Amino acid sequence: MGQYRFPQGIYFGGTELQPESKALMDLYRAAYQGYRSIVHLDMHTGYGPRTQMTLVTSPQEKMTADETSHKYHVSLVAAANPDEFYTMHGDMIDWEYLLVGNSAHYFGATCEFGTFGEGILAGARSLQITILKNRANQFGASPRAGAWIEREYGELYLPSEPAWFAKAQADARRTFEGVLGAEEFFLA
Repeated sequence: MGQYRFPQGIYFGGTELQPESKALMDLYRAAYQGYRSIVHLDMHTGYGPRTQMTLVTSPQEKMTADETSHKYHVSLVAAANPDEFYTMHGDMIDWEYLLVGNSAHYFGATCEFGTFGEGILAGARSLQITILKNRANQFGASPRAGAWIEREYGELYLPSEPAWFAKAQADARRTFEGVLGAEEFFLA
């Protein structure tokens, strides 16, 4: 969800739209015109089970998690709300649902590839390295501590384990095939 009071704190959401967000919004406004069907799959790493990608749907999506799972043949689907995943504010996909409205069929979701896994220890590890990375960015760190922080922070977003990467690729491929197939983007 971010926080909006402490600019030097972790997860600071900013005070205005960032230039890259404005650029993407302009791109989507232009690119989506004239299409009857639009799919946007956003790739993220960090949260969720380590061994299974989660397809996270917007609160704007009318299908339930079970309906989405069945339609697209995706094993794990969760809505972006505190009961199923976590609440997000200012997500681009939410904005895209509003942009498209009823002018086209739109499906947008995030493919979330868990890195540290679920549970209290995984959550504590993620929060700890995020705090340490923020502190090192602002105040510096010794070479040894800085190197450890960089390695651990890297693992939070892209684990070095080859098996993790292979599983993430397989999950992504299966999701692309399921979503794009169901939305009839593949020619028979």
